[in-house]
Amino acid sequence: MDEHRLDLPEESHFTVEEVAQQWQCSTKRVMHYIEEGLLRPAIRSSELWGVGLFDCEAAAKIAEEQGLRFTEGDWFPVREPPSESVVGVIWSAPFHEIDNSFFYIQSTNIFPFREQLVLSILEDFHGRKFGLVDIGSEEAIVKFDVTDLILRGYRAPHSNRSMQFQWNEQKVIVTREERDRFVRANLQNPPVRENRSTYKTPYLEVMDMAIKNFFLPRREVDAKSDEIVEWIASRLSSVGLEGSKRIAHAMFTIIKPADHNPRKRRV
Repeated sequence: MDEHRLDLPEESHFTVEEVAQQWQCSTKRVMHYIEEGLLRPAIRSSELWGVGLFDCEAAAKIAEEQGLRFTEGDWFPVREPPSESVVGVIWSAPFHEIDNSFFYIQSTNIFPFREQLVLSILEDFHGRKFGLVDIGSEEAIVKFDVTDLILRGYRAPHSNRSMQFQWNEQKVIVTREERDRFVRANLQNPPVRENRSTYKTPYLEVMDMAIKNFFLPRREVDAKSDEIVEWIASRLSSVGLEGSKRIAHAMFTIIKPADHNPRKRRV
């Protein structure tokens, strides 16, 4: 091993080819997971300049309280302008601060509009849906252009028309968090053996990920305690768990090797 190799953190997102290299499979297989909706493509939040994101679930609850019907069809992109009742519900719903680095796309939310393929709904990492509106206009539903991400096809749940869907392999990006979520959901569950009980919790899974990331195999020089605690806290937050330093530090204490020493190079 090169003693001068920098142990740099992973990038925040990858191309399809990079994910295929990491998984030691073909890009075709990665694209299959994306096209089946098992692995979500992402867009950078920096692309949402001037866009407001209202909480769809909260909007639906407000509409129900007012005796109104409010579903995804009510902000269907080709509908211009939206009704006054829809506008009122949207601007009554809480808006989301665009503090995420990425948002995620579901193909079922993409629609044909003129010569483009557009969407007006995005998801955060946990699958919560947000409608896109123009913060400069109280009536403008944003039609976010995703034409360059798609080679052909669309799925329109509010229309009888449908074409085979295919993402553009050269344009799609996969975030580190989404890659890890897919792995946890599909690749890291061991087969259940006969007469052998298994027990897993999200906290145990994060500890297992930390062990594999920092101690299997052991590095030439152990990572510092603070680095590992920060990493664990971040992973807890990414899967929707409490990510306090206190909990993360306790988990690190449990998995820490007896000879952990970030100041000594291992022979």
